This record gives sequence, C-alpha cells and structure tokens, in this order.
Amino acid sequence: MSFKTGSTQIDGSINIDGSIFQWQQLFSGGGGGGGTGDVAWGSGNVGSNNQLITALGDGSIAAEPNLTYDLSLFSVNGDVSIGSNIYMTGGKILYLSGSTGQIKYVSDELNLIGNNIHLNAATNIILEPFAGRVNILSDVSISSDLTVSSDIINPGMPNASTNYTVYFDTTTKKLSYADAPSGGDVDISTLSIESYVNTSTYYDSSIRYRTMPEPSTGFGSGNGAEGLFVNFKAANTISSYYCGYIDTGGRIALADADASNMMPAVAINTTGSSLSAGTNYNLLIYGVVRNTAWNFAIGQPVYVGLSGEVTTTMPSSAPDCVQVIGRTVSPDSIIFNPSPDFVVLK
Repeated sequence: MSFKTGSTQIDGSINIDGSIFQWQQLFSGGGGGGGTGDVAWGSGNVGSNNQLITALGDGSIAAEPNLTYDLSLFSVNGDVSIGSNIYMTGGKILYLSGSTGQIKYVSDELNLIGNNIHLNAATNIILEPFAGRVNILSDVSISSDLTVSSDIINPGMPNASTNYTVYFDTTTKKLSYADAPSGGDVDISTLSIESYVNTSTYYDSSIRYRTMPEPSTGFGSGNGAEGLFVNFKAANTISSYYCGYIDTGGRIALADADASNMMPAVAINTTGSSLSAGTNYNLLIYGVVRNTAWNFAIGQPVYVGLSGEVTTTMPSSAPDCVQVIGRTVSPDSIIFNPSPDFVVLK
C-alpha cells in the first residue's frame, strides 16, 4: 500500500483488503492540511448513516432509494420537501410532468397542459391579469353562475363592441350577438326575442304585434304564416292551405262546407305540404297567412269552401254551410280568425 498525497489524515482504520473505514471526515487536497479536492472511484459506495451513494461506473450516481443523477438529469422518485424558493435562471424551463399533462414555465409564460384541468377553490377562482385580458380561444362550458365585473368581448366579430345587442335572427331562428339590425321585428334598445307567432315579447312583459303595411302582411316573398298554433294528429289527408275540423275521435280532418257534420273549421294547414293520417302537425288556429296562389279582393270575408279550401265565394246552395273564417288583407294574404259558428242553408 502506498500514499501519494501531500498529507494523509486517517481517524479510522485501514483494512488489509485496501478499504478505508472513515470514522469522522476524509480530506483529500493539496498542502497537507485538507481543503478542497475530489474523492473519486470507479465503482462502489460512499455511505453515511446507512444511506449509500453508489458510483455506477459510467459517471452517474444513485442514492437509495430515490435519488439518481446521470450528468444530465437529476431524478427523484419520492417526495421532495423544499423549504425555500426554486429559481430557474438563464431562460431555463421547469417541468412538472405526468403521463398526460405538465406544468411548464419558460420565458415568463406558464402553460397548464393536460386532458382535463380542474381549478377547485373553496370560495372564488379569480382570473386577474395585471394588464390585457383573459383570452378564451375555444368554447367554455360553465355549470354554475358566471360573474363578470367588466366587458365580455368577442374580438372575432366585426367592429367588436360592448354596444352589441343580443337579438333573434328570424332566418336561423337562433339568438345572435352583433350590431343590432334596424327595423323589422327586433327591438334594438333591449333584448328582444321574436317568437314563432306574430308577436315580439320583451322583458317588461309587453307584447308588440306584427305590423301589416298595406297591401301585404310583411312576409316578403313566398308563403308564410304567423300566429297561434296547436299540435293536432291528422285523421286524413288535408292539402296545403286547406281547413280542418275536429272529428269525433279528436283528430283534425278535412273540413267540407256542404256537410254540416264536417264543420266548423278550426285550423288551417300552413305546413307547405299535405297532412298524412296518424301524424302530428302544428296547425294555425289564429293568425296571418300568406299563400301566393291566392288572388283575393282586399278587405273581403273569407269562407270555408265545399272542399275545405279558403275562398271569398260564399256557399249559396242548400244544405251548404256558411262559416266566416277571416278577412283578406292583401290579394294573397288573410287574417285567419274562424268563427266558432256556422249557418246551414235551407
């Protein structure tokens, strides 16, 4: 055995097998008085209080049971208790990773990545940026109340503005949020939801009925109907814009002005196609109807025809039935308001 250091201090024992059993401290350095230096080995253990740090022979070390270091990655498999701050300098990245997600902080940006991210708070979750906005890039589902102390703005809308109005789009039949359209059936001063009938209902419980600028009902081009609808089950075939009565089975059947047992008419088929027996339909019982196939004189009473059609020609032969079902407001439009009574001609 030989020693080639400047000085050697051994407070323990030197064993015959070449090992050194260190009781207190092992110093390796120049100058004979200890100091700084290296303790190097190809493989083996350094132990203290029965905890071993093992040299694995490839430059890496492992401590039992949880600590490893392979010159690039410091890995701890158990719990880590940190009594002070962790600082990452020089643009380094801190990852807290799992199998499907991670927390990543780099360049003053914090990313939460995962299949599901849960923020659970006993009282409030507060999103309060120092400057700028809280930006949401996709859909948000909220199962409880949402309180917003400032504006909600959708920058994807043209001229995004907090003055936008929520309104009902009569084409898509959905609520929309944008510059409120002028005129029509939309109240641009408050939230207005146009119903499927001929009114618009407001938060103050007021009702505004559809206007009818002469000589049309304001439907624009094409057929249409607005008013009160009731769901009926059809008893037989009723053609489009023909009238129906309630049969003894409680179903809607084709009305017929030359048979008193098939009167009075209570509804009109405005679905745009014929009704099929046994199928349910929403039929108009009161409202405004436009059918471009009609060509009536304006302001005339309308009746149920001998085949259930709408006509301005009053039935005139016995035992025909006379029932007024409305009045014309334009050549192709009527107010459908059927009388509950009818007269049988003698």
